[in-house]
Amino acid sequence: MAIEIEFTARYLKQACGLQKDQRKKLAELLIFLSRDPFHPILHSKKLSGSLSGYYSFRINRDNRVIFSYKNRKKIVLVRVKHRKAVYR
Repeated sequence: MAIEIEFTARYLKQACGLQKDQRKKLAELLIFLSRDPFHPILHSKKLSGSLSGYYSFRINRDNRVIFSYKNRKKIVLVRVKHRKAVYR
């Protein structure tokens, strides 16, 4: 059973700013995310500190997506940015 994915306006704006190849890779990774948020290809991890309750996964070496669970069947994508900026 697939998990539903929701997007915040902030996430959509940031995703549109990604380069074309990064957007394509992100679209492919969202398929994995909807099937298993902790699939090894995603390198998902639970965040701590001020981002406690959130999780992140990698698009590539430099870019990350932050997400949270709305409930057991729905994930909300919050933001997508370079790894040095996304956790701020």
